[in-house]
Amino acid sequence: MNDIKQKVCQFLKLHLEVRYNDSEIEELTNYILKSDIFKSEYMVELVNSRSIQTVFSPIVSEVLKGIPIQYILHEAYFMDLVLYVDESVLIPRPETEELVYWIQSDHKYKTKMKLWDVGTGSGCMAIHLKKCFPDWSISALDIDVDALNVAKVNANKYETQIEFLELDFLNFDASEYPEINILVSNPPYIGQHEKHLMSTGTLSFEPSKALFPISDDHLIFYKHLADYGQKKLSKYGYIYCELNEYYSDQIYEIFKQSGYQDIEVKMDMQGKARMLRCRKERND
Repeated sequence: MNDIKQKVCQFLKLHLEVRYNDSEIEELTNYILKSDIFKSEYMVELVNSRSIQTVFSPIVSEVLKGIPIQYILHEAYFMDLVLYVDESVLIPRPETEELVYWIQSDHKYKTKMKLWDVGTGSGCMAIHLKKCFPDWSISALDIDVDALNVAKVNANKYETQIEFLELDFLNFDASEYPEINILVSNPPYIGQHEKHLMSTGTLSFEPSKALFPISDDHLIFYKHLADYGQKKLSKYGYIYCELNEYYSDQIYEIFKQSGYQDIEVKMDMQGKARMLRCRKERND
């Protein structure tokens, strides 16, 4: 396998060094070769028996177009999961893993909890949490049916029983749904004025509705999370969400003004304010 890795790395460097440095090419090589596609004995034999160019030229062509490798391979890693992804869902990020770790740590001894994952995308958070807490009742929501289909593929792969709901979280009748204990979301939170800060690959290929709120108010999802939590969270219920780092103070105030307690903003591994947790005030 080391021989194959060396050959693949040399081939990718030859064709991609105009765009990527050596460390990036090595990282790309590692990502490709650890994927399920290239782990198979068949693929190892194929690479050995045919030229590297025949096998990897199509991948190089896609990479040069700026397509993220996760979409090319239809595979993304999230914690201990290997997930199917396509351009209808966001590529799972390390920051989201940190949010899930936070939930796990806070509730590791809790049983029979009810959790809603709003804007589930690939289903990464819902599936991992269901694997960790099999007796939890978990519902995964998304406005996009194609995204839900991707999440269902991943849930079936890991044999996790999750309720999938096609819902517009900004416009639905909350009275039809039961009380929950945890509300978690990685919502669209990027303002249109922030597009210049984003990579071409993200802007060109990742789903815009998962990045940018349809409303001109880029904090609208946080306002709806706060409102829905007051309606449907149980006593001592929690909200966990990812943040736009540039507006963490404003988002904090949204939950504070909505009456939540124990509000905490947490830094990610890069020291950016990227996660928030808050608890519903007792209503008795």
